Amino acid sequence: MKFLNFLVLLFSLNCFFNFYLNQSCENPNLLPTACSPYVTASLIYIPTGYTQATLVAEVEARLALSQVDPACSTTLTELTCLTAFSECATPFPVPIPPCKFVCNQAVQYCLQTLLFAGQTFPDCDATDTNTGFEIYPETERNYGVVIVQCKNTTISSALTPAFACENFANIPSECSSSISGSIFTAPGFGTTQTALAAVAQARIASASLAPPTCSLPLIDLICRSVFQSCTTYPPIATGLPANLYIPSPPCKSICNVAVDQCAEVLALGGAPPPNCGATSQLVPPQEQYPLTQWTFNINGNNVNIPCTPTNAIEPADTFRCEVFNNIPVECNNFVTGPIWVSSLADQTILAAQASARIAAFASVPTPCSTHLIELTCRSIFRPCNSYNEPYMAATFELPTSPCKSICTTALSQCAQYFAIGNQPLFNCDTIDPFSMQPLYPETSTVYNFYGNSLEIQCQPSIISPPLPKPFECAILTNS
Repeated sequence: MKFLNFLVLLFSLNCFFNFYLNQSCENPNLLPTACSPYVTASLIYIPTGYTQATLVAEVEARLALSQVDPACSTTLTELTCLTAFSECATPFPVPIPPCKFVCNQAVQYCLQTLLFAGQTFPDCDATDTNTGFEIYPETERNYGVVIVQCKNTTISSALTPAFACENFANIPSECSSSISGSIFTAPGFGTTQTALAAVAQARIASASLAPPTCSLPLIDLICRSVFQSCTTYPPIATGLPANLYIPSPPCKSICNVAVDQCAEVLALGGAPPPNCGATSQLVPPQEQYPLTQWTFNINGNNVNIPCTPTNAIEPADTFRCEVFNNIPVECNNFVTGPIWVSSLADQTILAAQASARIAAFASVPTPCSTHLIELTCRSIFRPCNSYNEPYMAATFELPTSPCKSICTTALSQCAQYFAIGNQPLFNCDTIDPFSMQPLYPETSTVYNFYGNSLEIQCQPSIISPPLPKPFECAILTNS
């Protein structure tokens, strides 16, 4: 038996010397700068067939891929450097490998980043095919003639993970009805709840300027896009060595509603509508707003991530053309054809506004009141135009404004009456909040739809010639 054990030892020593005595140890004179915090040995192990230059080239290529979030970059750099530039044990030229903890730490902080980038992650349980040794031992490696302790991590500072699922605590109040449960953050990239809240708040402030029928679905889309619901997948669910934190995107229906309600408002303001067909930057690429779900192949298994549907009630159309059936009789002579209405101001509301103004003109002299009634009717009940926009393949309903001459004539006819009655003068330079152009254009209103212009001529007065002024100066003559 002793003789048999001696033969086994002799065989092991023969294998050891045949493999490792062909290796060499050298001073690390070409060490990449990124490796200097982790490789401090005076001698490094150079395998057969390699030189320091070839090792450096391989390491620099790997480090170029590890420039991701700081935690992943730090841990993966340490693992790469300790693996490539292993300290050389003496007196035998054998490498001192990094401990398994170094590898596990890199995987913990890099797994999701590398998966999302379409890259592979280290296998911390791998075995060297030439020697049969674990590449990353738990504590030590027994070479038979010498036992070496593995190199553990020297990273002592706390690291921030790239991704996380967090309970929301810092979201705008406008998002409270859209968000529930945990949300997806990327603190390793600086995308904290505070940063997300700032992004959402800026977008919400802009969206709030639109009519509620647009702003409500648009804000719902903003909230669900910025604060995406998050699901944690533990290793037992994926077979991977670390947690995955996967966001749930808003469903395409949410985006479609926002586009349907806001296309005209955004186009007239020169802002592009949400792109409901956009592609995310995930690997493999996914629709940013999927119909039902995202699908990832994780560790050989397809994992479906359902999108989040809206809980908001879909509003009615924002703007539309309607045949008038509820206007004051005083407007009959000034309104023909379909009129432009919105969900916030239907015909009943418009009629009430017009009737209130016309009633205020009851005591005004006829020449002035006639021009004021025309101005009121044409300003409130504006003719409607349908425009088929080729870029968005959508139909927009647009109003025809009264010409500025109608306003200036009314002002000329009524200026003295308003002055005597101490009434405020109306403003012929008013800006239309819908088009952000003059409510009373000189000749026309030009709408710019992503490079396609549409010019709509203003509506002139039908009172011709202008009625005489209620007050005017005259030269006295002898009778």
